[in-house]
Amino acid sequence: ALEIQLLFLAQLGVRDSHLVLHSDNTVAIGALSKGRSPIADLNRIARRFLDLSLSLALQIEIVYIESAQNPADSVSRGVLPPNSPLCPLFDIPLDILLSLKPL
Repeated sequence: ALEIQLLFLAQLGVRDSHLVLHSDNTVAIGALSKGRSPIADLNRIARRFLDLSLSLALQIEIVYIESAQNPADSVSRGVLPPNSPLCPLFDIPLDILLSLKPL
């Protein structure tokens, strides 16, 4: 969900900014904060996340949020709401799109 959020903000034209993102996934927070992970799939995501944030001159702070209070929880599990207003506005890369499933 954090990578999708960053891609969405990039498509909105967000540049040269300090962003505070929230996540309920401590493993993802650690990997994205460090820019690497020993888990191959997560490492690939972390590298893309870091590359994109650097190319856009974004300083990103990722803060933990409890799952029950996380409005992006279903998206973080690969589930997009039906008729999401983001779908027509947001170009999700194919490799990410293939991992998502409808509600």
